[in-house]
Amino acid sequence: MVIEKMSFLISVDRGQFGGCSATIRTPMMTPGIPFNKSQEMNISNCDHGKLKFNVRHPKYPPDPKVASVVDVSFESFNVDNPPTCSIPWNFTYRWPTGKSYSALPGCFTKVVQPAFDFYLEHSFFFKIYDWKGHFENINETPPHF
Repeated sequence: MVIEKMSFLISVDRGQFGGCSATIRTPMMTPGIPFNKSQEMNISNCDHGKLKFNVRHPKYPPDPKVASVVDVSFESFNVDNPPTCSIPWNFTYRWPTGKSYSALPGCFTKVVQPAFDFYLEHSFFFKIYDWKGHFENINETPPHF
């Protein structure tokens, strides 16, 4: 499948000193757009920055249960290096198996950054919300897992 556009849920949590937690839904975006050409995302008053993502086929290690991997990076205003994580994805929503298990495929990363005499902790959650794509040829069918 070729992904033309995707939208994500981005959640940010800064736990210390009163903290700040917020979630936004991005507009539909095109994969492979660099930070300097992507749109600024304002995550309430918690953070802002630019999101980039790329959809790729998993090569190493090969995983027969995963059809693709979505690599997500957010150029956060509050963090020196862009938080990045990868979402294993089968071009579908997941079947929730428990109360805390989301149907939205996603990933999580935490950044701990020194600041003066203490450390600041920032958590980032990225979830695939929606997508638009097409199959490359007529013989290509969705994977069955």
